[in-house]
Amino acid sequence: MNISIVLPAFNESSIAEDSVRSVDATLARLGVPYEIIVSDDGSDDDTGAVVEGAALPSVRVLRWPHRGKGAALTSAFQETSGEIVGFIDIDLEISDAYLPEFVSAIREGADVVIASKVMNRESSRKRPWKRRLTTAGYNWLVRLLFETGLGDHQAGLKLFRREALIPVLPAVESEGWLWDTEVLARCVRDNRSIREIGVSTRPVRPGHVSVVGTSWEMLTRLFDLRKRLNGS
Repeated sequence: MNISIVLPAFNESSIAEDSVRSVDATLARLGVPYEIIVSDDGSDDDTGAVVEGAALPSVRVLRWPHRGKGAALTSAFQETSGEIVGFIDIDLEISDAYLPEFVSAIREGADVVIASKVMNRESSRKRPWKRRLTTAGYNWLVRLLFETGLGDHQAGLKLFRREALIPVLPAVESEGWLWDTEVLARCVRDNRSIREIGVSTRPVRPGHVSVVGTSWEMLTRLFDLRKRLNGS
């Protein structure tokens, strides 16, 4: 099964080449045809040029106006050719070393394979408490509203059987961080089999989370998504 992996990127010139080289080396070891697409979400630095300068034959850059990670993913996936398609965040907070295990899970019959930070409790405990609190609340609410039964909806590594993802993309409206949840909710509604794999993460950049602000945005966007799914 040939593989297409998308790396969404926005102003990542400092890490883009190293990340792409790492993913390229990991996929090369699988011994199957593959392509890597860096989906540049309107970067105003030289992210795209840095990747192109690496001159890796299996890597290409697609550039879009800045609209958000979700929009960059939807646009890039429509340009893929793989029987297995997926994405990994370009900061490699979740290591690309997990990719072979995820590919194997698709080959074994799963339609969708997603990373779960919460399944690895030791790794999860190392994350800032505000992030853990926000993540736990978000995942609980998604399970309640969409009956996904999943532990983690937003982790930055997901693989799909092509026929599970591509047909739902025309209906996906989320252009930002909600993209992952909308796609998974639609896959659940289509009765696709979804497997979660616990992963460790590594700290890659500082972050600050406003629990109240994030919670309000979380609520409004999730209820809007529920209305949209119920109406489609």
